[in-house]
Amino acid sequence: MKFRKGTTGGFTLIELLVTIVIVAVLATLAVVSYTRYMRKAHTQEALNFLLEIKIKQEQYYSTYHQYASADLYPADEYNAGNDYKPLMWSLDCINAPETTPGWCALGVRAAFSACPSDMPAGSQCSYHQYQVVAKPIDGDGDPGEFITNPDRDWWYATGTSDLDRSGTPSQWFISSETTEVFNRNGDDI
Repeated sequence: MKFRKGTTGGFTLIELLVTIVIVAVLATLAVVSYTRYMRKAHTQEALNFLLEIKIKQEQYYSTYHQYASADLYPADEYNAGNDYKPLMWSLDCINAPETTPGWCALGVRAAFSACPSDMPAGSQCSYHQYQVVAKPIDGDGDPGEFITNPDRDWWYATGTSDLDRSGTPSQWFISSETTEVFNRNGDDI
């Protein structure tokens, strides 16, 4: 900034444009960083919930000598593309356990995301859909690609979501044969 005799001080147009460019670059970096942070947080939600399912499955097995299955829940379509919002969980294992018997039998209680303000107060939400498949008592179940020894009692659980809004779901899984959660798509965990 140059001062001339008899003129008031101020910024030149070039100085203002450089300042605007710097602020725009910093804002872009902040948005990218925040998006990455939120994706990792939602991924961690899936990992924690699947590990909780593993613990509950082993407890259930030690009591009943079989594993429990739980239907896809929430039953809404997973979040795909730009319509990215949490799915509301409405498990009522006290008043209506017959609506979600597998989830109530397992007694899974994981931390969920806060629901948006347009959903009922006190609701629990998740950015993922979860499913647990277990070997049926008659032994005729399909172990899919997650089980290598279908002759033993088995189970696997999956969590599905479109965290990067690409329209292609990411899927995490854990099974009775694994001790950690794996990503089927090779995305970062």
